[in-house]
Amino acid sequence: MTVQPVPEGYTTITPWIIGHDTAGLIDYAQRAFGAEEVARFVMEDGSPASATRTATSGGS
Repeated sequence: MTVQPVPEGYTTITPWIIGHDTAGLIDYAQRAFGAEEVARFVMEDGSPASATRTATSGGS
């Protein structure tokens, strides 16, 4: 059985960005880099706790 160490759709380097304004950071990445949001985890108050994105500017 072959093990795929890197999940499909990810590159070998997957950066994490942590900030105080997650929604603003997601919006910025979409506008500046053409990033696509593929998943969002939301807190009880409706604010995003985290999100997964894919880069479309030279990434996969």
